[in-house]
Amino acid sequence: MSIKPIIEFRGVIEKGKVVLENQAAFDNHVSTFNENDEIRMMVKKYKGTRKMSQNALYWLYLRVIEQETGNYIMDLHEFFKKKLLGPRFATVMKEEVELPPTTRELKTDEFSEYMVKIESLTGIPMPYIKYEQ
Repeated sequence: MSIKPIIEFRGVIEKGKVVLENQAAFDNHVSTFNENDEIRMMVKKYKGTRKMSQNALYWLYLRVIEQETGNYIMDLHEFFKKKLLGPRFATVMKEEVELPPTTRELKTDEFSEYMVKIESLTGIPMPYIKYEQ
């Protein structure tokens, strides 16, 4: 028995139909299954995780806080995660375990809210970035 990876395919709804971002990759993946294999598909609305620009701003902001407070940037990162995000739980090796919090899986709006909480907690204003049009 070989273990098949779980692969996500993104797409959009157009005129009531699913249009995949990469139909060929989807077809190729489906071809790895045998005739009459049972499968399970899940379709859900996609809410993107934090954007790269948000992540860059976050680390810039942590650098500002580091300069203002004298605390090491990685200590600040871990402190804010623990204080503002709390633990997460997962089943690993059939055992429910507590894992450290992560910013990696925050949705765009959740990540913005997280940074506002840091600003409120520290009293240090977030850097303002002006984007040229």
